Amino acid sequence: MKNWSTWQPSNGDELIGTKAIQAYRNIETQLDAFAQETGRACSGRYVLSGPPGCGKTTIARLLSNKWVEQPIAVTTWKGREVSKELIQDLIYESKLGSMWGKFRALVINEADRVQPAAQDLMLDWLEDELPEGYLVMCTTNAKVATEGRQASLKLSKTDKDEYLSTKFMSRLTKYHLEYPPKEEIAAGLSRITGCSEQVAMFAAKASAGDLRQAFKELQIFQAELIT
Repeated sequence: MKNWSTWQPSNGDELIGTKAIQAYRNIETQLDAFAQETGRACSGRYVLSGPPGCGKTTIARLLSNKWVEQPIAVTTWKGREVSKELIQDLIYESKLGSMWGKFRALVINEADRVQPAAQDLMLDWLEDELPEGYLVMCTTNAKVATEGRQASLKLSKTDKDEYLSTKFMSRLTKYHLEYPPKEEIAAGLSRITGCSEQVAMFAAKASAGDLRQAFKELQIFQAELIT
């Protein structure tokens, strides 16, 4: 049986959840329309927010793979890895990107963990200097917090480092995802794994909306049936 670690959608039609499919289609349409109207590759800047396991990283991966000519042109980082020095190197390399390929993509997962100094350095790059055909996809589990909100919540020093500044967010087109309804999760599980609708619904209810957990619950349930 397929599980979350071995199964990954290969296109937008295989996504689970109406909101995830809509977000994918909207971004895809924007990029396609720009290319058709101008004859040039669009530079896209997007952030996908929402709870863990709702499909953010999957959408970012699908769109990035669609808009690069070779997989090697897709760079993926975790937010905690993104330092000011790393961004300096990225900006330098991106200015030479047209020498190596028509499309390039950067995916930052858990972008709320990007160091504040690195966010500040990316501001102008995202707004003015992003090369043609460069796609930036950010995903975040956290809600955006302003400096004022941080102070009012009396966050710890560690927590203050885990947010996306409003200035950084202003450079990105935002899409917020939610957990799919259990009916959509069950339909997706049944379609992907071939299990019965009743079994799929059991796993969907036990998952509390998390798609990764839904696959795990399905495996646990089917293992218990075998034993």
